[in-house]
Amino acid sequence: MARDRMRAMLVFFALAFVETLVLSRAALWLMRRWDGGMPRLWAAHLVSFALCYAWFAFGAFDGKVYLAGGWAYLLPQGLWLAVDFYRGKGEREELGG
Repeated sequence: MARDRMRAMLVFFALAFVETLVLSRAALWLMRRWDGGMPRLWAAHLVSFALCYAWFAFGAFDGKVYLAGGWAYLLPQGLWLAVDFYRGKGEREELGG
C-alpha cells in the first residue's frame, strides 16, 4: 500500500512538471510582444500556476473541491521560474547587460 502511494505521488509530480512546463511556455509565448523582463516572467508563471491550481482544485472527477491540493504545483512551477530566471540572466550577461 505504501508503495502504491509513493508511486502515485511520483507520477503526480512527473505530470505536474510537464504540465507546468507546457502552461508556462504557452503563457510566455502569449506574452511574447511584451518586453517586460522580470514582471513578464513572473506574470507568465503566475498565470501558469493559477491554471494548474484551478485545474487540480476544481477539476476533480468526483465533484469535490480540493483547494489545498493545488499547492502541490508550487514546487514544479517554482523550479521552472528559477530555470527561466537563470537562463535569462545568462543571456543578459552574454549581451553585456
